[in-house]
Amino acid sequence: VSKALVNQHFESKDELYMEVISSFQHQVAETVLPAWSDDLPQQERFWRGFVAFFDFVDSNREAWGVLYRDAVEIDDAMVKGIHSLNAELAETIAGVFARDLEGRSSDPLLTQYSLAAGHAVVGGCHALADYWLEHPEETTLRMAATAMAVLWKGFGDMIEDGKPWFPTEQMLKGLV
Repeated sequence: VSKALVNQHFESKDELYMEVISSFQHQVAETVLPAWSDDLPQQERFWRGFVAFFDFVDSNREAWGVLYRDAVEIDDAMVKGIHSLNAELAETIAGVFARDLEGRSSDPLLTQYSLAAGHAVVGGCHALADYWLEHPEETTLRMAATAMAVLWKGFGDMIEDGKPWFPTEQMLKGLV
């Protein structure tokens, strides 16, 4: 592809970068979102979602590093573009979480927390993917298992207990 052809389709390097990011985000979504199928038990949905995500990162390590980790000099429009997929993934996870609470005797705060919890899962997976770039000896399944140990455990306990975690009075002393 010649530079002239690229310049004919994109007005700037930023526009080209955003198109590449958008294409990459669609690939992530097409790979990861189907793993959160409603017809599976909640723990298996999380497991399959984590395996799908880390399998995608493993297959696209260089692209992940360049597009998410090493992209330092980007403007606000690019930041919004990068975060759009995060929001879509978080909303999907929040929906799964909220559906898992339906029909259960649970604290209404859990439903309110579902979107924030979805973002925590997405952010946690991004952080683990960045860690993985520095530790290539890790495997897809070990990274997914780490995500399960750290992220699912909290979700599973909240769903099972029907209430969010709160600090004890002792923990709050001197903080509030």
